[in-house]
Amino acid sequence: MSARPRQRRRGQALVEFAIAGPILFLMLFGVIEGGRLVWTNHEVVNGTREGARLAMVAGATGGPAVTEAAVEARVLSSTAGLEAGRLDVVVTNLGGETGESVIVQSTYDYQPIIGMIFGLGVIELDARSEVIIQR
Repeated sequence: MSARPRQRRRGQALVEFAIAGPILFLMLFGVIEGGRLVWTNHEVVNGTREGARLAMVAGATGGPAVTEAAVEARVLSSTAGLEAGRLDVVVTNLGGETGESVIVQSTYDYQPIIGMIFGLGVIELDARSEVIIQR
């Protein structure tokens, strides 16, 4: 007679985990995905800032003029783990006069892991950096 209540308790724990387990895993994966999104956005913003710095001081040491491709390469090399095919960099007023602004805008298509599993779309991350040209 004592074996029967024990089996019932084991079944109760299984039912409780079946209810609480999916909620726990959704929260865990949500925290991981949110962290990846914030980190990727930070990398895009930092890379854009580094590209703008290169465009700002281009030619200050008498070196060759910097091209938009060189700025895009600097943006990509200043980031860790971003795919080149998903990154788009636009440079405005590159090679302008001293005291003018140069603007570097980056767009990155972030693909969430959850989106890959369920076939959802990408999230577009944007960054913009405007600096004064110094020569």
